Amino acid sequence: MKPRYYFLATLIFTAGLLTLDVAILVRQDKFRAFLETTIEDHLRLPVSYDDVFVESFNRIRVENCVVHADSQRQETLLTCQELRIRFDPFWFLGDEPVVQMIEMDQPELHLRWSPDGELRLPSLLKPGMTPGSGVQIPEIRIDDMTFVFEQAPFLDAQSRLTIEGLDVELEPTLSPSLPYRVTGTLNEPVFGQFEINGEFGEAKMRGQVVRKGFWLDFDHVRNLRPDLRDLLSRIRMNGELDLAVELSANDWKSKVEIVASAEARDVELAYRDWPGQLQNLDGKIRYANGRITQDGALHFMLENGSVAIDDLMVDLRGPAIEFTVQGRLESLWLDDELAEHLTHYPDPFPAVSDVLLATRAHGAIKGDFNLKRGAADTRTLVDVDVRFDGANLAYVGFVGENGGRDGYPFPLEKVTGRVTIGNDDLEFRDIRSTSETKDVIANGHVSYGRKPFGYRLEFVGHDIRLDEDVRMALRGQDREIYDSYEAQGSVDFDLVVELPEGSVGRPTAVLDVTLKGCRARPASFPLQLEDIRGSLSFGRPGGTRVDKIRARVGDATLDVDGVVDIATALDLGGYDLKITGKDLQVDEDLLRAMRREFPEAAAEIKKFGIAGLFDITCAVSSSQESEPDRFDVTMNGLSLRHEDHAEISISDIRGKLEVQNGKLRILDTALRCCGNPVRADGYVMVDGSEAHELTLVAGDFRLGTEALDLAASFAPELSGMRDVVLVDGSIGVELKLKRNRRGSYVRTRLDARGLTLRGVDEPWLVSDVWGTATIEDDLVEFTAFTGLVPAGDEPVELTVKEASYHRMESGKFWEANGIAVHGIRFEEPFYARLPREAGEALRGFGLTGSCDLAVDGFNWAPGEMRCRAEIQTTALRRAAGLRLGLPSGRIVVTLARTSDLEGWSVKGEIQHATLEIHKFTIEDTSADFSIDERGLALRKIRGLALGGTMNAEGTSFDLAFAPRLAFDTSLSLSTIDLSRLVAELGGNPRSLEGRASGRARLSGTTDDLATWKGNARFEMSGRRLYEIPFYAAALGLLSFDFLTMGENAVQVGLVAADISNMVIEIREALFEGKGIKLKGQGTIGFDGICNLDFSPKVVKWLDGIPILGDLISLGGGMIVSVVHVQGPIEDLDASAGNYITEIIPGGSEDSGRRLRVQPIKPRKDKDGRDQ
Repeated sequence: MKPRYYFLATLIFTAGLLTLDVAILVRQDKFRAFLETTIEDHLRLPVSYDDVFVESFNRIRVENCVVHADSQRQETLLTCQELRIRFDPFWFLGDEPVVQMIEMDQPELHLRWSPDGELRLPSLLKPGMTPGSGVQIPEIRIDDMTFVFEQAPFLDAQSRLTIEGLDVELEPTLSPSLPYRVTGTLNEPVFGQFEINGEFGEAKMRGQVVRKGFWLDFDHVRNLRPDLRDLLSRIRMNGELDLAVELSANDWKSKVEIVASAEARDVELAYRDWPGQLQNLDGKIRYANGRITQDGALHFMLENGSVAIDDLMVDLRGPAIEFTVQGRLESLWLDDELAEHLTHYPDPFPAVSDVLLATRAHGAIKGDFNLKRGAADTRTLVDVDVRFDGANLAYVGFVGENGGRDGYPFPLEKVTGRVTIGNDDLEFRDIRSTSETKDVIANGHVSYGRKPFGYRLEFVGHDIRLDEDVRMALRGQDREIYDSYEAQGSVDFDLVVELPEGSVGRPTAVLDVTLKGCRARPASFPLQLEDIRGSLSFGRPGGTRVDKIRARVGDATLDVDGVVDIATALDLGGYDLKITGKDLQVDEDLLRAMRREFPEAAAEIKKFGIAGLFDITCAVSSSQESEPDRFDVTMNGLSLRHEDHAEISISDIRGKLEVQNGKLRILDTALRCCGNPVRADGYVMVDGSEAHELTLVAGDFRLGTEALDLAASFAPELSGMRDVVLVDGSIGVELKLKRNRRGSYVRTRLDARGLTLRGVDEPWLVSDVWGTATIEDDLVEFTAFTGLVPAGDEPVELTVKEASYHRMESGKFWEANGIAVHGIRFEEPFYARLPREAGEALRGFGLTGSCDLAVDGFNWAPGEMRCRAEIQTTALRRAAGLRLGLPSGRIVVTLARTSDLEGWSVKGEIQHATLEIHKFTIEDTSADFSIDERGLALRKIRGLALGGTMNAEGTSFDLAFAPRLAFDTSLSLSTIDLSRLVAELGGNPRSLEGRASGRARLSGTTDDLATWKGNARFEMSGRRLYEIPFYAAALGLLSFDFLTMGENAVQVGLVAADISNMVIEIREALFEGKGIKLKGQGTIGFDGICNLDFSPKVVKWLDGIPILGDLISLGGGMIVSVVHVQGPIEDLDASAGNYITEIIPGGSEDSGRRLRVQPIKPRKDKDGRDQ
């Protein structure tokens, strides 16, 4: 056999032996000894593990392996739950096992920085044990490795940073210094996927970690030190960065170099507390040795422009961040949004924002900036140089103590000039508007920051038009004063606004204005003034003044000489004027002109509504040392309408007025009032006292709506009269008005001459009214008033002999006597002439007939009312519903209401009246009655009914649901004629003779019989009671021998019943005489249908059949126990109930006899159907 085949056979045989029993060659204690020897001979750092397990003949598993970072085992460098070592398959042929591969599953590597902020790693091997010097170089595979960063200078002192998910392979190389080539990936749940490559050795390393498309998130910075975490956590990023971290070390026991870079392309950033957004960021920054610098130029866009960073340096090595930033504002747009955003930036930008908002800057600027902060600095040093490039400004002012702005926002358009901005001040230099219509130059300085706040601004303008821009530039009272003059034209001005540094309160503003032929309408005397020339000075000591103003007023001429303090003009300040006017118009303009300086006179003119042309000469002054103001007025056809008496229309006033010392005299004046000629004279005080004495006389005054309002104005109780009544006709009027310090006096006499009064919203009508009314203060007296109310063929006559109405502080009082209403007929023509509610109420009762009404002693006072009324009725009936009537009689009513009673007290009596109720007539009726909040109550009712007498102690009616009246009555009837009662109920009394007496109680509503409830009990006596219809029917069936018994057959009777649901339920009906006794019960409907059962009992033998209990014989061997009576009361039908046909002897246990009972015929209901 050839040697090579011999070797192959030996290998196969050996493998077979191993397959049969590997335990023969592989022992756990041998691998443990090998592992301990290798650690002891080669590694410098302590290593511990739990146990060693043999997985196959060439692989073992070491569990919970720990490599300590120091000999005292206080710190951990590396931990691994499962470490697998794979040996050469033929290791057992040699002396020692040869390690071929090491596999680590979920190891954890702890990296610690030194106190000086450098990363160092301890040496793993003992001195002299470098790769190639007896140390085997196996391949190493690591799955899901975790890095734990501790005590790193960029981490929170209390935090550890954990990086998970490293999968890497270390392949041996031929280099003795860098024996491993490292490749792999890091799939970290928080930071994402990184690519790793490099070289690694015992003392040296070099490599790179690359992350494409990195997106900054808070989870990335949560473990950083507070200042870095606070800074980076506030950044919101939209876009991706390319990250690269380069690691290198020549001796990693001394230091590991870390260089990181981040490159942005079109990234958007926003700082959490800062509004706005940084857009289109392009550039690269680099971190090395604790410093961040830029790698090339940085450019980005703001929402308002573009910025370039030329130099950037951030130093992270110290306890605080230091930085320097230099750059350019290539194009920045100023607006309120940018100014508002600056308020959220660090100092001094909130102060710059205040300046921008105070100047309302809008437009483009360019500039340079330099930001710097060193280790010793307590704030960021700012140096900004801005150049305006066509922006617009308007000084609106800084925010004052009250939260408002006190600037003058006159717009400066397309300005040029420069502004320098520092930490503590800002300076404007030669800010000039290039607009042709606004020739203004501005300069100024603002202090803030560590300096006390203050500023001084100066604006100079030439040929500035007084337009809306000027108006809007003024604030508060300045604008009020400007508006009060409604000025137009052109002016020159010089304005200085100053708030000294550290001052409190409002800034001072001095404004000098030169007027050049302007127009104005002063609020202090608001007439349109033309061609005004002069000067105004605002803000200087002594107030704002106007000197020697002359003007024209429309078509009238007005000369005004004097002085007005404009600064106090709105508060009725000082003035001394002489005014002459001709052909002036009394209108709202003139009233406004007078109201400020002459409020009493203006108020009186306004109150009287004076309008028209007049001439005036006046001299007025606010000085107490001058002569009293005097006005002489000539009226040339004025008109007036008093605001308290708007119904008075007075026109064509011609005469003279003199006003001095608060008194307006009316001299020789004629006018027209409501179209009627009137003469007037007297005086009116215009000093606020409202004293006056006037007399107005009109001989024939035609009435109408306007005249009625005029009357109501002088008689307040007549106010609103025109809303109720239309009046047609003429009256005579004499009116006297007087008021002085002792009081006021108004007396009016009105003489009615056949007036016609008609309701506005109601259909009532009174014609041919005559009488006299005298009105004096609060007393109105009426004398001999008469009138007619048209109603059918004959009118209703009204008469009032005398009446008075008096209104006092305690209330209203009425008195009247001799009130009579004759010929009231309850029919449609009369209802149509009544107020709608009264007519509808009477229609609802459905009355017919007529009555007369007389009232005397009528008195009305607060809480009290008394009167006596008498009503005489004629054929008064209710036409519909339950029949009710009062065909004749007299009703006397006393009405009273007093303060010690609740509600009304109405008492009265009915005398000798005839009443009609349902089917019954009660004659010669008398009763007492009362009405209160509970309803109508009748007492002591007496009358004649059905041939007998009726008495009722009490009957009540609830009026709440009128005309459906709820009633409750209890009455007694004595000796009424039963034949008349049967006839009234629709039955046939035949030869019925007898009378009844008893009591009844009944309640319900008058128009709904279904609501009637009650009970009754009546006793009857008479010779022919058996003729009562239902008794006659029952007796007829029994073939009773009336001839034998005669009139003594039935002598007395009793009926007791309950009433409800339109049914009379007979509880007990008993008729008894010498020959027979009937006892029954059942129902009688309100429709007359009867359904009764009677049990007869004979007193004597009938047909030879003895009495068996309550049974009687019908003859022929039949014995009956019950008789049914059914049908309408005028045609009743009687039938027998049960009968006996057979008597059965009893058995041994029953010595008696039994009766077999069978029905004769089925019982029928009222419609003939079997029951």
